[in-house]
Amino acid sequence: MFQTLKIFRPCISKAISQHFGENKACVDHNGRVYSGPIRCVVSYYKSIGMMGHNGIDIPGLNGEDIYHAATFPGWFRSEADSSGGLGVDVVSNNSLFFPGKIPPEIINSAVLHTQNGVQGFLHHVKMRYWHLSMVIGHEGKQVTLGTVVGLMGNTGVSSGTHLHFAPKWCDVNGGNISPRNGYNGALDPTPYYNNQVTALEYSDMITKEALPLTPVEVKSITTQLSLVKKVVLLLQKLIHKI
Repeated sequence: MFQTLKIFRPCISKAISQHFGENKACVDHNGRVYSGPIRCVVSYYKSIGMMGHNGIDIPGLNGEDIYHAATFPGWFRSEADSSGGLGVDVVSNNSLFFPGKIPPEIINSAVLHTQNGVQGFLHHVKMRYWHLSMVIGHEGKQVTLGTVVGLMGNTGVSSGTHLHFAPKWCDVNGGNISPRNGYNGALDPTPYYNNQVTALEYSDMITKEALPLTPVEVKSITTQLSLVKKVVLLLQKLIHKI
């Protein structure tokens, strides 16, 4: 059984300042990038050959923890660009299952697959986290849902402290498969994304469900609560005597 793509909120901050496909980043006559109105006179993304924003942006605090937000386990890879941008990719250990038709940009790398009676395809994916102030992890480190991979920042082409994140099609080594799909290889995370729960919270919920309390643990907790109750009653008696 192959995993499907599920993405949870990668940080405590929740507000979304720019969605996938929007063009809120603008370029002025001096070439400076700034956050503009809903429509720009000159879109930054179109100026670099993209159709629009290739991820989701969440503004937050400098140094805020960034968690691996996808449910798939993967391996850690850091990267820096020529503008000083700092980021992390978490490359899936295995292919993921996507229901539906194969997108044209990955027609040569995807594998047809039927799962639980649903027709779809298999493909490797990486989650990209960008504009970080610091990466946390070493190359090749195994990463799971909720693992801290970096700290939020304002590095590279950025108009303020925020996290840019998105899934991207990739090969088994994390290489970009479809850089010319209009979004530099990214796919729209919106259908797979839950903004209401952080990756860390969801990871904790899974752990609690997967590891229920044993009878011995229940008995131990009950005993401790009983002792606490006895201590409280004793203290109440002492207070009344004073």
